[in-house]
Amino acid sequence: MSWASRTTRFRNQTWPGRTLFRRWPVLATALSAFVLSCGGDDSAGPDAVPPAAIQDLSTRFVSHDSTGLTWTAPGDDGTAGRAAGYELRYDSRQLTEGSWETRGIVLAELEAKSAGATESLTVTGLPVGRSYLALRARDEVPNWSALSNSIHIDVPLGDTIPPADITSLGTIDFPDPTSLTLTWIAPGSDGESGQADHYEVKRNDEAFTEASWDSSGVLVGEPLAGIAGGLETLFVDGLTPETTYYFAIRTYDAAGNRSGLSNQPPLRTGSLDPIPPAAVTDLSARLDGLYDIVLTWTATADDGSTGSPALAYDLRQAHTAAELEDWESATQIPSPTPAAPGRVETLRIANLPARTNYAFALEVLDDSGNRSTRSNVAEIATSDSSCVVRADGTGDFATIGDALLGGGGCEIVLEGGVYSGEGNRTWPASDTHRIRSASGSSGDAVVDFGGFQATLPPALVLEGVTLRNASSLLLQAEDETGFVLEANRCAFDNVSLESEQPVERGPIGRFEECEFRRGTSSPLIDLGEIYATRCSFVQNQARIAIAYRSEWIDCDFEENDAGTNGALLRSFNDLQGTNRFLVQGCRFVGNATPILGPQNGLVEVEDCVFVRNSESCAVLNGTSSAVILSSTFARNTRFAGSIIRTDDRGAGITFERALIVGNGAGPLFDIGQNHTLTVSCTDVFGNDFGDWIGPLSGLDVVDGNLSVDPLFCDWGGEDYALRANSPCAEAAQPDCGRIGGLDVGCEAEPAKADRSW
Repeated sequence: MSWASRTTRFRNQTWPGRTLFRRWPVLATALSAFVLSCGGDDSAGPDAVPPAAIQDLSTRFVSHDSTGLTWTAPGDDGTAGRAAGYELRYDSRQLTEGSWETRGIVLAELEAKSAGATESLTVTGLPVGRSYLALRARDEVPNWSALSNSIHIDVPLGDTIPPADITSLGTIDFPDPTSLTLTWIAPGSDGESGQADHYEVKRNDEAFTEASWDSSGVLVGEPLAGIAGGLETLFVDGLTPETTYYFAIRTYDAAGNRSGLSNQPPLRTGSLDPIPPAAVTDLSARLDGLYDIVLTWTATADDGSTGSPALAYDLRQAHTAAELEDWESATQIPSPTPAAPGRVETLRIANLPARTNYAFALEVLDDSGNRSTRSNVAEIATSDSSCVVRADGTGDFATIGDALLGGGGCEIVLEGGVYSGEGNRTWPASDTHRIRSASGSSGDAVVDFGGFQATLPPALVLEGVTLRNASSLLLQAEDETGFVLEANRCAFDNVSLESEQPVERGPIGRFEECEFRRGTSSPLIDLGEIYATRCSFVQNQARIAIAYRSEWIDCDFEENDAGTNGALLRSFNDLQGTNRFLVQGCRFVGNATPILGPQNGLVEVEDCVFVRNSESCAVLNGTSSAVILSSTFARNTRFAGSIIRTDDRGAGITFERALIVGNGAGPLFDIGQNHTLTVSCTDVFGNDFGDWIGPLSGLDVVDGNLSVDPLFCDWGGEDYALRANSPCAEAAQPDCGRIGGLDVGCEAEPAKADRSW
């Protein structure tokens, strides 16, 4: 009789998350034992010898969804004979004789092999993390063996990350009547990393939706996936001429995770038209400015020189006409959709390098895949107009001012040195768009304004230069939409930039990899719009900026102190509430002035770190609102409202995935009564004045909020990245995602009893 037919289950006790059972012989077994004990020859007595305890339980493998076990089979009586079966249990703690029935969770029951045979078993259903396993063997009575040796298993997280959605699906060839070649960029196994397993490619006569994918369309193929980032192609034939198809792709990884739908460009097959377009014969090129080339030609038709417009142009460039002979190797240039036959086409190719020869030609294509013969070749060279200025006056022009006046729009190249005096600090309006240092390093070419005010010419681009000691540099806007100043890899040393016109009319300033230091005139930047990327603002004694709109990406703000001059970054007072600034990936360290100060507008903060600031990180005035995502606040020390404070007029404040840890002095939030506060997936811990108190009171138990030591990499060394075992790391927060402004940056380390610092 099998174990299942000889055993009855009775509910024994219910524990949180599990139900345990006792197993008892059925009534027939009990009665049989009673008869044997009450009559007949009972010299042998019932079988009371249990199987021997298993001593070599071990693992063969461990994965996220299964575990392989092995051991040596004992006997029916000790090590002799054949036992009837086994019971395998597990628990989150070490199993003992005492806890076997009360805590052990049954994982498997199976029949036994003969004594000495090797047993193996693959089990599923173990939870992620550490579990302890043990076995017992039984005979037919059943007599149960003692517990086997106990082993522990660490089950890893499974692969739950699907491949990224494909967004690049298209075709590389022009339409054929019955076929086309699909192209796309391979995603990875987990998002954009790794190598996926295969694709599922389908077509339909209308766009797919998530709901219709499985039940509609025609399967085109299931090709294997290539390396992430590589170009994938798939030839599809058997199509109907002059028909629009929608193709879509899903990507699968080896774990069976499936991406979402790809983009679905409508692709139309060509007709059976055999007549190609006529060739273009009047392609010409001319310079427009120093670095732009304008091409013109007359449009031909779908069929020769008459009929409807052609489908597309295949325009290519090389450096010589001879190089264009190798058509496939020439550079293809995006071109306009063909106009009606006889119309003049125009195409501008902008921002080309100086002193460079170019050759252009094109072919015309129709919707049947027919291609014209090649056009004439148009050749031209970009301008070689540049002029050198040296600090000692021996260049092409004696001063920067002379080059601006007499250079005819040349690109001004500054050799190394310090440029001072009236001729170098007076910059008259001109056609110049670019002033750069010869070396590209801002430390080599320094323009010293000697404390004077100056006016910069409109539409100016600065590259690799230092401007210093200017009480005010006035910026002129050409119009209300164009930016007036672009600065790349520049330094502004005790310089203030401001608009010459009312700020609502512009101008716009764009700064990339620039440094603003030791500024004393507030604000340092006073423009209509400001866009700063990878810039640093260090030891300024003035407000940094004021604008209607500004974006600050990956910038550093350290040891700035504007005194009573207000927030470092402020928006203008806009009663319509349309002003806005975005702060992303920035560091604010050791500043002694309020940092963010919107006036009736919106401030958006993401992936930022605020550390050791002695004033509020944000001050909301009027109807301003704030959205703060994935940011870290530590060691800020204002006596009240070190994180955020407001007046009473009210708007919305949102904190999501924020880390507010170890701040001192006073309450974290000083919020007016009309503001609404929403906090989710946020860790508030170890703050001197208290954590979930005041406006935060009661929020610690809702919306994924918590109060735990985040386990920074090095609190003393001010490394606020998370340890691998941080409760705020993305792996520990599957519902919220990473909490705080920085990712995991070091190995795991056990938490201390109180806190990790």
